Parts: sequence; C-alpha cells; structure tokens
Amino acid sequence: DVNALHHTIKGELNIGITDNLVTLPAMDVTHALAALTAPHHEVTVHIHMEPSDAVIRGVMDGHLHVGVVPAVNLPTSLETRLLYDEPSYLYCSAEHPLFSVPDEALSLAQIASHPAIRPRYPLPDAARQAHEALNLQASASDREGAAFLILTGRFMGFLPEHVAEQWVAAGKMRALHTATQHYRIPFVLITRHDRRPNRVVDAFLGFISGGG
Repeated sequence: DVNALHHTIKGELNIGITDNLVTLPAMDVTHALAALTAPHHEVTVHIHMEPSDAVIRGVMDGHLHVGVVPAVNLPTSLETRLLYDEPSYLYCSAEHPLFSVPDEALSLAQIASHPAIRPRYPLPDAARQAHEALNLQASASDREGAAFLILTGRFMGFLPEHVAEQWVAAGKMRALHTATQHYRIPFVLITRHDRRPNRVVDAFLGFISGGG
C-alpha cells in the first residue's frame, strides 16, 4: 500500500521466452520490460530463454510468472493474450541450386524434389501441412538449427521472416515461391488462470496492454 502511494513497483518478474524472438519488429515485450524497470521502480527481471514446452511448464508450476510462446497445444489452465503473428517463409541459401531460379519459373514439384528440414518443435496445423509437402530429409530442434542447415546450401527450410532477414539482406538467403510457401504462427503471453495477485505481474500485463 505504501508503494502504491508513491507509484513505485517493487519485486521480481520471472519471464520465460521461447527462442529467436529478440529480432521481432513488434517490440511489445521489450517496451513493457523497459517501463517495468524504469528508475522510479525497484523491479528485478529474470529472463529464461527456453523451448516453448519448458516455458509452459514453468508458468504452470509457478517457476515463471509469465511466458511468451507460440499458440500451439496450450493447456486450458493458462490464460493467453495475443502479442503478434509471426510470418514464416521457405528459405534456401545462395549456394542452393534453386537460389537463382525466379519464383515464376519455380514449380512446386521442383521445390519438393530438394531436401528440406523437419522442425522438431510444436507447430499449428497450417505449418505442419506446409512441411508435409516437402522432401524432409533433416530435422532441427529450433529455428537457429534450421538456419544452420539452410546455410549449408544442401537444405531448404522454413524460418520466421525476422530471423532470416539478416541473411536475406546480406544476399546469403532468399525466400522461395512466397505466394504459396508461407504460414503464420500466433505468439501469446501466458499466465496461469489461478495465479495469485502480484503487483509486478499486474503492472507488466498493464504495460503490455498499453496501460503504461
């Protein structure tokens, strides 16, 4: 109550974030953390970068206050807030045989004839269907692993647009047949439905919603 009188937020925030999101153009989480850690507050932030299933477990068991994960296979005991949709496209590297083939000359049969990467993390139905049409001959446990394999020039694979952008800008990757080879994954902020009142968490959620 004394803190409230002085508009000071004091405490800790444990947040779990799934991999490769720091380059997302939508910076809601970053802006909310900046507001929460402003000099007139006394908040310590602990960020845990983990696979989405580990973030979900952490929120459910109370180890984490909040999490940022794709909206895939989420337990009903979690409350979700949509943050953004993440677009993904099918990429190959500059060393790949299809790199110089323009989209209008590129057939789906050609795409399916080259080795591609199967992700070993949860995907929504549309993303799974996009992968099923490919010639899956390798796998990756996360998006960084997929990028490694794509850069060998031997494989094509789906990457979020914001993850691939650095290599596209450098001329080291390109997206293939963007009209058909794409999907979007919604990312959400998760908390427990039955979470205890917590002024730090409430303030963070308020900043995410634009209340800060």
